[in-house]
Amino acid sequence: MLGQALAAFLLVGMVFSESPSSERKVGNLTNVAELGTATQESIANDMGPDLAVDGDTTGTWDRCTRNEQTSDKTWWKLEFFSKVRIDRIDIWNRKGTYMIRKRINGAEIYLDGVLCDKITFKSEQNPYKIECEIKLARNLTIIGGQEDGFLHICEVEVWSNKPPVNIGRKYGIATQDSVEYGGEASRAVDGNTNGVFRNLSCTHTSRQSQHAWWELTFSTEVQIDWINVWNRQNFAERIDNCGVYLDGVLHGRIRYDKQTNPYVVETGGVVVRTVKIEVGQDSTSGILSLCEVEVFSAYPPDVCKGAEVENGYAHPAEVIEGSTTTVKCNSDFRVEGQWEFVCNNGSWGDQYTESRSRCVPMSTDDCKIQSVEGFLQYVCQDSSRKTLKCPFSNTMYDIVNIQVDSSLFSQVCEHDPSFYQTCGAVTELVTEHESPVCGQYICADVSTGEVRSVTCNSQQSPTCNNTNREEVCPDKEEGVKCDGTCDDDSCEDESRCNGLEYGKFCEKNNYHHSILRISSSDYLDWFYTCKLWGVHVGEGAREQFVTEYTGPTCSHTVSGEEVPIFNFTRCAALHYSTSLVADKKVWWVNATTVPYCADLMDQTNCSDLSRVAMSCKVGGYPTNISNFIICHGRPGVKVCDDGMEGNCKIMSPSCHVHKHKLCDKIPDCPDESDETNEYCQEMTQISCQRIVGDESLPIPLLWLGDGEVDCVSGGDEEPGWPTCGSGDTLRFVSDNISCTDDYLCLGSGVRYVPQKLLCDKTNTCGNENKVCRSARGIDPVQWEMLHRDGNQFVFSYCLRGFNELQFETSCAEVETTISPVDTFGVEEVRTINMPDKLYSCDSMFGEMYLLFSCSGRCSSSPCPVTRPLSYDSCGGQFPDRVYSIADYKHLTFVTPSGDDTYHNDYFLCRNKGCVTYDKVCDMVDNCGDWSDEEGCTNNFYCIASNTRIAKWRKCDGKLDCRDMSDECNEECGKEIIEGLPLKISSWAIGLSASALNSFMIVQHVKSLRKSRSSLSLLNKLLIILIGIGDLMVGGYLFSISAIDVHFGETYCSRQTDWLSSDYCTTLGVISTIGSQLSLFSMAGLSVTRLFGVTHAMIMSSNYGSRLNMRSCIKVLVIVTLVIVMSVVVAIAPILSPFEDFFVNGMYYEKSNPLFVGFPDKKTHRDVIQSYYGRIKGGHDSLSWSIFTSLVNCMFTDLYGGLKRVKVEFYGNDGVCLFKYFVQTDDPQRHFSWGTLAVNFFCFLVISGSYLYINLVSSQSANEANNPQINSRNRRMHRKISITIATDFACWVPFVVISTLHSLSVMDATSWYALFSIVILPINSVVNPIIYDNSFASFVGRRISSVRNMVGRFSAVGAEVSGQLEDQPQVPDVRTSHNVDCYSQVSDLETRNKPSCRSLGSSSKMGLEKFSEKSETDCSLTKTQPKTIDSTEV
Repeated sequence: MLGQALAAFLLVGMVFSESPSSERKVGNLTNVAELGTATQESIANDMGPDLAVDGDTTGTWDRCTRNEQTSDKTWWKLEFFSKVRIDRIDIWNRKGTYMIRKRINGAEIYLDGVLCDKITFKSEQNPYKIECEIKLARNLTIIGGQEDGFLHICEVEVWSNKPPVNIGRKYGIATQDSVEYGGEASRAVDGNTNGVFRNLSCTHTSRQSQHAWWELTFSTEVQIDWINVWNRQNFAERIDNCGVYLDGVLHGRIRYDKQTNPYVVETGGVVVRTVKIEVGQDSTSGILSLCEVEVFSAYPPDVCKGAEVENGYAHPAEVIEGSTTTVKCNSDFRVEGQWEFVCNNGSWGDQYTESRSRCVPMSTDDCKIQSVEGFLQYVCQDSSRKTLKCPFSNTMYDIVNIQVDSSLFSQVCEHDPSFYQTCGAVTELVTEHESPVCGQYICADVSTGEVRSVTCNSQQSPTCNNTNREEVCPDKEEGVKCDGTCDDDSCEDESRCNGLEYGKFCEKNNYHHSILRISSSDYLDWFYTCKLWGVHVGEGAREQFVTEYTGPTCSHTVSGEEVPIFNFTRCAALHYSTSLVADKKVWWVNATTVPYCADLMDQTNCSDLSRVAMSCKVGGYPTNISNFIICHGRPGVKVCDDGMEGNCKIMSPSCHVHKHKLCDKIPDCPDESDETNEYCQEMTQISCQRIVGDESLPIPLLWLGDGEVDCVSGGDEEPGWPTCGSGDTLRFVSDNISCTDDYLCLGSGVRYVPQKLLCDKTNTCGNENKVCRSARGIDPVQWEMLHRDGNQFVFSYCLRGFNELQFETSCAEVETTISPVDTFGVEEVRTINMPDKLYSCDSMFGEMYLLFSCSGRCSSSPCPVTRPLSYDSCGGQFPDRVYSIADYKHLTFVTPSGDDTYHNDYFLCRNKGCVTYDKVCDMVDNCGDWSDEEGCTNNFYCIASNTRIAKWRKCDGKLDCRDMSDECNEECGKEIIEGLPLKISSWAIGLSASALNSFMIVQHVKSLRKSRSSLSLLNKLLIILIGIGDLMVGGYLFSISAIDVHFGETYCSRQTDWLSSDYCTTLGVISTIGSQLSLFSMAGLSVTRLFGVTHAMIMSSNYGSRLNMRSCIKVLVIVTLVIVMSVVVAIAPILSPFEDFFVNGMYYEKSNPLFVGFPDKKTHRDVIQSYYGRIKGGHDSLSWSIFTSLVNCMFTDLYGGLKRVKVEFYGNDGVCLFKYFVQTDDPQRHFSWGTLAVNFFCFLVISGSYLYINLVSSQSANEANNPQINSRNRRMHRKISITIATDFACWVPFVVISTLHSLSVMDATSWYALFSIVILPINSVVNPIIYDNSFASFVGRRISSVRNMVGRFSAVGAEVSGQLEDQPQVPDVRTSHNVDCYSQVSDLETRNKPSCRSLGSSSKMGLEKFSEKSETDCSLTKTQPKTIDSTEV
């Protein structure tokens, strides 16, 4: 067995020869196979029926059909749209072994179900030529004749001397009912099927037409076998229900299908003169737009008459084989068909018939952009050859003898500085040179006249007349020795490395052979003179060696035979340069990686340790593995028992990295994606030596317990690594110190999401994004244009009907180019129907933002697309990429769209990855490095949480970023007290209120013992309560000012801690008790004084006696009631039983990304409904305990559960004020509105009481004519006016603003600080002055003392001065007496004031007693009338 295999190994010659491709034209016959539709019984290995009509007759196994093996006879079928003339059928068999080629034996050929012939296998015959008696048929069927159930067909050529041709373009005259936008009827028969209207190849009727039509008329009746109707790409639905009429008779209707183009109308060979297409009755637009109508017929009409023959034939042509029936056209012409012409011989009626082809000029209509060897090119194809057109000019050229460094071109492309012309003609993609994008130059050699490709490492020195570059190429560089890649066909540069020899070496001519090269031509030299397998082989020795060999063997990759494995074959280089792969002379190298053994077993047990990549078990035995086969990528091949050598990750098309080379801090890919992928996001803190590699490194957490041993020690699959979670949430972590409870998924295959990954805009499980949107209150945004058709976009404002409703601006079509470069083969221009003015694009996202910004329609948003795509961009993405040229010099890539168009609307990320345009500026990190959001003005970046929010959510007063940076930044950062004026006011009012009220309290507490009646005691106590309340307000202001200094500019970022703290609540309670205590006491005091004025006589008789227990109790009840009412108003909102009404929200710890800020009940309800799917009851009817319980169930409870604190009633603003500003949906609205109403009522009571007192005192003053009392009354009037004015200035604006806020007329939230620091507390400063004379008297006495002192000094000075002048002064006894008397009256007033006020001495009786005493003490002879005295009020 081994001997036969070895003999075959030595003798077999793998000499590949290429068969010519299938021709479209041979003599007067045309291959019409491509006009049919191929099918077959079954498909194996993706080798479908179309491989038999692809024009490739090489016969290699991958270019032939293959079916699934079956016990029944298999079949292959070709069906035409109508019957065609079939003169001969050529069937090409597959090449290969004898048994494979014999499978065609007995195959039967049927035409329309009638047996035509049967194939008899002949070893050397190919193709099999079949001629049938039947000449007209629609179906060709081949049924396999072998019993093994296989049928291999490499090509089927159906030859016809009367092939169906498109007669519409040459023989018909096109008309239509109307024309709009230049869409002439002739465009539908111009030979161009391009469906883009702006490319000027589609018709367009008027919008005013009711039933538009298009018609093709022939000069005579013609046979029509079928019709192809090519639709346009945009507005394609217009073709729906269009009728096809033949000579005015409806033949059928076209039904719109977006996947269909063209629409094939089978006519069955009908003979007519007109073809008409008309829109249906139910057409909404009434527009008919056709891009091409092809009318196929096997019998074209007579065409040439008289001189037209010369015009048709006179183009340059070369006669082939002495016959005029076949011609070869020059490169700028194409062969057009082979026709039977009826021509005029010069005199009328003397006609003759002649069949010949003709040459017509090539045009862009004959060229389509297609992929040629992976590159976009203009392909101009006729019946005989494929011609290319230069991308940026109309020059056409052919390529012959496609070889590396020797491809011949018929023309040189102008405007091609980077020699893109060579792309597709050579295999190499790029080189290190910038100028030739595909590695080679085009040289128009002056010496030879040839136009061919040359490379920089060519040894030839051509003289080129088409380039100013250095014409003499440098000498050929030697390949790098022992780098693992063979640079020549003998692989000699890799034959001796590290003292070891690889490959076969001939002593006779000192020539080295690659271990892959095995052919019969080498056999004789090896047999007689070469060292083979390490021994000298002489005559007869080979047979002996083969017989005695018992070592390991493998299947040879090239020959497929069993071969021995020797030391010089182990771990030999198996990589080959691309130039060797492209060189077809080196037949044994057909890929860049070709191993000696197909199963790679020759790459084990390496002697050279520098070539060892890893160790593993092979067949249960430990051995080492060569680094040449790491990531070998050979399907089905596994060297290590666990396949670890092939465990690789695709980072880019050219970068496949082994798993153990990831995250090792050494970039292996150009874009460094091997170090920035998802595996590297979380690493272990403990290092281990990876199986591939010799360093001890941390490993990704994803490798732990994954069933694959990654560490040499196997520790990655052993227990003991740090974990978080339990059960379904159990996972490995770097350390388990910072474990948090996880978000639990409902109705999803993913069971949980770690908190740090929650709300990252990646919908990891179930409805995660929906829950997060509910928690954050994110409004939906529009990402895409509302209407899109191809490259045409419409902004919603400009849709029909919408723009008529607006009067702001009109709409216009704007063309824009998003890509920064012009790419060949891509329609870069996009047409957008948008408002004709600049817009703010801050509320646009994704595709809409990109289109507006890149079209210059954004007022302040630049186009974010700045990086052009390179050929190697987007690594690992878009495997269907095709290369093209950008800006005439850079190689880029495009991808097919499926409709014969190409696009490259990809955004290049900074890490060289790519995303589609609709993923740019959408606030999501689609690139992985946020580069798709850089330069976008529509979002704000939250640094701590690494997320983005819409720009309009910045500084909107609502926290959206977990670090609160959206509200705490240079634009809208805030402090507790904003602005220097408010800060100064807070300190000044706080200190003044504290000092004045402290003084007043002390004075009145001292005078309590002088109270002689209950009314006097109540008066004093109420004034003391006013002072206490105002003192609390002053203390509140002093405290809030100090806290403002403490926080400073850091308050904004620490506001959550402050607003949810007990200190804020305490200050709010103090402020509320103080303001309410002061207000209620002022209201009580005003009523008391009003009562004293209106009941003066009663008070004099009933309340003039000393205090008793009963009266004291009454006073204490009133005072207690005032205090209790104030305390109840202040502390009711913070009591636990009422938390469902007064708790503003919850503050969750910052580690929880679900809730940001202070979510209220409504937010909690929305979150719960999004998570559970439904919830019963509104947010007002559910308690906080229910909400917290349901939210807790959304997370695990392994690490203490969710941590939250309540944001109490007073935590609605940094100044911790009573929440007066509420709206109709606020649960505290009733309490706040009620309190506000009570306070306003108190203001009305105070104002009404003092107004009445003022009225009564004015009437009394009019009855009396006492200047002293009138003066005091005037002072009282001023004091009452000040009291009413200050109360009005405080409460009326406050009530008005609160009402407007409640009605949503205005948002007064920002006014909290002004009201809490200035408006409301101002009374706390004014009250001690207007409600008590203690401070005024104190100040007055100080001023009087100063005046008296100044007076005494003046008197002494005057006396001294008089003595000096000898002019004695007579003292004014009257004046001195009056002053002393007024002083005594003042002292008397002061002494009797508390008693007078408490007894209501403003009564006439009280005033008479007071006047009598005054007259007695001061010897005043005139008795004062009985009036109301201001001092008694």
